[in-house]
Amino acid sequence: MHRFFIIYPILVTLLMAAWLQYAFIYFSETELIKFSSEGGTIEWLTAFIFGLVGVLALSIFYIKRNSLWLYFFLAMAFACMREMDLHKAWTTDSILKSNFYTDGTVPFVEKIIGGTVIFILLFTAFNLSKYIPYWVKSILHIKAKAWIIGFGLIFITIAKLIDSMARWLPILADFKADNSAFLGFTEENLEMAGAFLFLLVCLVGTKEKH
Repeated sequence: MHRFFIIYPILVTLLMAAWLQYAFIYFSETELIKFSSEGGTIEWLTAFIFGLVGVLALSIFYIKRNSLWLYFFLAMAFACMREMDLHKAWTTDSILKSNFYTDGTVPFVEKIIGGTVIFILLFTAFNLSKYIPYWVKSILHIKAKAWIIGFGLIFITIAKLIDSMARWLPILADFKADNSAFLGFTEENLEMAGAFLFLLVCLVGTKEKH
């Protein structure tokens, strides 16, 4: 594994930690909320990075004709759209909610569009899941791309856990409410760090022979 691809994930982690520490010391609570709010600076930057990764993945797929890059492109495209809140921008409610499809007030056309998007999302997740054994094997063999993906998934998983802690563990609802600015800022930065790591996956992919 090339030294650069070992250093990059560590560098991203250290830079994120330093940025978080700086922000928590010098930013006011209002500034933290402004940066991490819906449609804020960090969210749009994360969406841009996911979009860039998607474009690069599609380019690699066009060159190598490896279907894995197509599924990776779709995953990054969905991540980009999720960051931009497109899952609820043009519909009555979020297409990711089950009651969106059972609510009689939601137009039938919206349900068809939402269902189509969900089908593509599940199709992408199913096909990516078939590569999990290969990914685990690659981690054990210290393959750069597998480790970078692992770091990226860890960051994004932690971010989602922070976002959902109050729903999954109601006992932490007060803690999240009291520290909403801190936790919200941390969550958004973890997602952005994950996006940066997925960007490196494409850089590794361009150097692979197949």
